[in-house]
Amino acid sequence: MTKKIKIALIIRGFHSGGIEKVFESYYSNMDLSPYEIHIVTNMKNMPDRQSIFEKMGCIIHSLSPMRGHKFKWKNIAEYKQLFREEKFDIVHSNVPDNLFPLYFAKKNGVPVRILHAHNLYTDDFGSKNKIVAALFRKGFAINTSNATKLVAVSRLAAETAFAKRSGEAVILKNAINPEKFQFNRMTREKIRKQLGVSEQEVLFGHIGRYENNQKNQEFVLNLFRKVLDRHDNCKLVMIGEGALRSKFMEMAETLGIGEKVIFTGAIPNVNEYLSAMDIYLFPSRKEGLGVAGVEAQTSGVRCIFSDKIPNEAKVTEDLIVLGIEGEKAISEWMEQIEIMLPSVLLRKEDDRKKALEQVKTAGYDIRIEAEKLADLYHKSKC
Repeated sequence: MTKKIKIALIIRGFHSGGIEKVFESYYSNMDLSPYEIHIVTNMKNMPDRQSIFEKMGCIIHSLSPMRGHKFKWKNIAEYKQLFREEKFDIVHSNVPDNLFPLYFAKKNGVPVRILHAHNLYTDDFGSKNKIVAALFRKGFAINTSNATKLVAVSRLAAETAFAKRSGEAVILKNAINPEKFQFNRMTREKIRKQLGVSEQEVLFGHIGRYENNQKNQEFVLNLFRKVLDRHDNCKLVMIGEGALRSKFMEMAETLGIGEKVIFTGAIPNVNEYLSAMDIYLFPSRKEGLGVAGVEAQTSGVRCIFSDKIPNEAKVTEDLIVLGIEGEKAISEWMEQIEIMLPSVLLRKEDDRKKALEQVKTAGYDIRIEAEKLADLYHKSKC
């Protein structure tokens, strides 16, 4: 019997989105029989999200909470024990600001040590606190030096995470099942009916976790306030969960637009909601790639992206890219919305469906990318 490849996948934890969603897609499209996968987390996990991986056969190690440079001696002891007891063949770390996995992997002779960058880290390095910024820079450099293989979701993510070694990085896109996100007329009608949105109303949409305002929901709400000043036949659906959700719900009320904004929380059928949308707003302050934007483009919805989104995520013709900095930013977004509004409700089904092939051609088919990850595991092990 062939010995299974023993892999430690390092993530922050199981919640309603983020890195574990990426690996849910990858592992769901891979033959996992050659592997024994251990997933190591450092935050309170959502049981329903964790169970998805347990059903795949993954073994979960829930270690004590820690975040970046903020750790306790207990965290060190737990990682030391884990890597001493478990003889891993591969450690696949997706947390570049956590030094312990790759340090203890190297110390315990793990031959393959993968460091995977999913975001842009320029904000961390440019922190107002110079000591914190220096810690991040040093930590990333140490982690990079302890890795035998570098992976990133985009070339820009690689450059911010790996510095001089960025050219070595394998680009592994946060891909999707394109057919799942293709526009569907019947689904559109169903979701709009559930939301109380008529066919005469324009539905704006935004998707993102409410954490540290990386997704810039404040911008979304202020912009939508301007939209309603001129066009009453519009609604906005905000999809996502997170610690700051109540803050933005209160903000919508303060702006006087609460009745026009629908906060769904985390939902399992984002693809269906995308078919219901007419204009998708994606003003993120930073993204390693921006897979939610790729999903939106696949549905054929008209999109406006911030200029902070990596070029790899910009794949269809139904896309406008604008800046988010400065006093004129919201006015510039509003100008583009004014151009879009007269035609968005008149779009034909075929116009929205043609985005599918563009997305597949751009390399976002999860089945192909999952093969690349499997190949990475096997070639690295060999």
